[in-house]
Amino acid sequence: MNKKLLKLLFTFLILTLFISCKKENETVEEENIYDTYVKGNPNNIYHKKYTNVVKIQGRYVEKTNNSFYLALGGREEGEYDENYNIFEAIRFGSLQRVAEIIESDSSQIESELDNDGEEEYNKFTEGSYIIDGVNPLSLAVFYRDMGIFQYLLDNINDESVLLHGDVDGWNAFAYACAFGTVDIIKALIQKYPDFVNWENSYGANGLHMAALQGNVSVFDYLVNDLKMDINATDDDGRGVLYYAKSDETKEALEKLRAIVENDYNEDESE
Repeated sequence: MNKKLLKLLFTFLILTLFISCKKENETVEEENIYDTYVKGNPNNIYHKKYTNVVKIQGRYVEKTNNSFYLALGGREEGEYDENYNIFEAIRFGSLQRVAEIIESDSSQIESELDNDGEEEYNKFTEGSYIIDGVNPLSLAVFYRDMGIFQYLLDNINDESVLLHGDVDGWNAFAYACAFGTVDIIKALIQKYPDFVNWENSYGANGLHMAALQGNVSVFDYLVNDLKMDINATDDDGRGVLYYAKSDETKEALEKLRAIVENDYNEDESE
């Protein structure tokens, strides 16, 4: 075998190895998203679009560990039971069951939860809340299940369902500010930009709700991206800091307010 042929063979092997390694770590392109196998749980093959990838900076990226799922608002398929109603399916994280219900009866997306005044526990805030009257979309936000949330959002075509409020008038955006993630808020704003103008019956907005529940991770997005006024007050003149319960929440708000005011002063001096 001559040297030229050996050199070509060696180059081919190196390229093959490089391509193989690259494919192991590459992101999942949008057009191939439905062909992606869900690792670790064969049940997750159901509705792949909503179970095993998240969209980051315009690309769909396969998720590989549980902490990454949670940080990005991702999910794994939960407990399935064919007898679950839509709210039970959301509680147990079964997108498969939610999809079956909606596909057999699309009106179920308009359902309202009746807990008879009993509180619902939220593991992210470690608190319990009366959430009677929520629809499936808001409950998915409450449980921070990005897969079920996105599936429901994609299947809502009626604005009244999108804007539906619970017994206190909280819609999905209010729940997203209080209990959700930035990804969830972004998806809602993309679907309905006027969500940013939501206020409750006392004139408190989404930033007030985020402060009330100590959802610190969304503060920056609400203020800097959605341009919500950090000095906004409700109808009784109570500011965002008034709603903050913990020292951590107050500290985060004060730090953000200082940054906003500093940027404003710099703009004024120019």
